[in-house]
Amino acid sequence: MTLLIEQKAKDIEQIIKKNFLTCFALEEHIADNLPVLGIDEAGMGAWAGPLYVAGVILPRPRKAWLYTVRDSKLLTELQRERAARDILQNAVAWTIVAIDSVTVDNIGIYGAQTMGIQRVCSIIEQKYKGISVLIDGNRLKKAHSVLNDSYYFIPHGDNLSVTIAAASILAKVFRDRHMKRLGKKYPIYGFAEHKGYGVDQHRQALYRFGPCPEHRMSYKPIKYSVS
Repeated sequence: MTLLIEQKAKDIEQIIKKNFLTCFALEEHIADNLPVLGIDEAGMGAWAGPLYVAGVILPRPRKAWLYTVRDSKLLTELQRERAARDILQNAVAWTIVAIDSVTVDNIGIYGAQTMGIQRVCSIIEQKYKGISVLIDGNRLKKAHSVLNDSYYFIPHGDNLSVTIAAASILAKVFRDRHMKRLGKKYPIYGFAEHKGYGVDQHRQALYRFGPCPEHRMSYKPIKYSVS
């Protein structure tokens, strides 16, 4: 099924191009008029802090505020905050779940990602039945048993689907806010600046002070810092 949807995405890529952000070309191509839940995550590669997974159902047809919605990595922090405000105020439905670093260590990052997706779908499906689910990426091909039949993995989905892009913004904004709070709790690591990712500042702090309870001990850089 993933290969089929990849081909569908390629078939309409020329149509989407620059204005995918305000039309629902991919959503309509896949789901027609069914509600579409977009899912994306933030924090997969971070050395510390939780994994955040967000899900969003957007209203259709297009609205003017959707011009601010695009892949979170293409936006500044201020642009993400403004877009998140618009999404929260106007979305048909949204939810965000966090998987803590201990769970990431216990079941692995892909297990944590699967858990987060499952929780998001479970929350949204309590109110909305018969939805289609668009998930950014192609890494969870073996996770079919935890989701319903109408879900699709879209490689580079945050650049192809406005619904996934909206989810990417919420996941990023809420995780960044959390990492800023952790930065106040553990100021020696600089979490507020790098959000737990493996920049040189973070690496040096690890080697100097060792890890804190928010670090993912199963990750190699963290293991090396205590060996």
